[in-house]
Amino acid sequence: MSFSLSKNNILTGCNGKPILVDRYFPEHFNGSTVIFVHGYKGFKDWGAWQMMAKQFAAKGFAFVLFNFSHNGGTIEQPLDFSDLEAFSKNTYSKELADLDTVITDTKKWLTNNGQKINISLIGHSRGGGDTILHCYRDNTIQALITWAAISDIFSRFPHGKELKDWQEDGVRYEINTRTKQAMPIRIDIYNDAIGNKEMLDIGNAAEHLRIPWLIVHGNHDITVPFSEALFLKSKCASAHLLKIEGGGHTFGITHPYTDEILPQLFQELVSKSIQFLERTLLYSK
Repeated sequence: MSFSLSKNNILTGCNGKPILVDRYFPEHFNGSTVIFVHGYKGFKDWGAWQMMAKQFAAKGFAFVLFNFSHNGGTIEQPLDFSDLEAFSKNTYSKELADLDTVITDTKKWLTNNGQKINISLIGHSRGGGDTILHCYRDNTIQALITWAAISDIFSRFPHGKELKDWQEDGVRYEINTRTKQAMPIRIDIYNDAIGNKEMLDIGNAAEHLRIPWLIVHGNHDITVPFSEALFLKSKCASAHLLKIEGGGHTFGITHPYTDEILPQLFQELVSKSIQFLERTLLYSK
């Protein structure tokens, strides 16, 4: 099935920073649109995300990918992290606000083209946590799929002396093992989380979800352990849990990804996700 691609559309995100958006629209639209939310140190062109988007479009789904405004990329250099100053100031609240902006824009895009508004979300890793939080307060989302999603924000922050040093210095650094950059993280993200504990409680949000939800997680994930998927499932009895045997955090994908064929584990992930949406949104009607 053929599709059109409109790439690097510019929206205005938090603090006036740009959000870059890619939109796939299939020749034979099935009436459902999927928005993909990348994770920490991620971007819309990472690894095989674009190959994945084409598979959804080939099945009749409109598909939207975007870069968070403070993910570290720029309009001129959307790959990797050319704007570490923006990266250092990112917060969960900013990501949720950006996601709101993209969803609003997607609804406008569909309406302007005379298309049905039926939106589902897919979130990977930290982006999975963002989608859970969003769906708790947005009753217009039709279905949710999370891939290797985090189940908690607060346990990921430093504790004890490391936290105290961070608070005193105002910034700490993480080495990106791929790019070798020392990536700054300002205390803003911690202060934002502490100041918005209720809004950013992923477990509470999961407990209140009433839409179809597929939780996908690899049992060899060392970045976000499989136990986090079990926790999310325990919070939402109606959610479906799919364990990818042997799957790591990115299910066999690395960046850059240059192969023409997706690895088996990632292909399983994509195929099962498409089947879930087809069964939930299309075949059930």
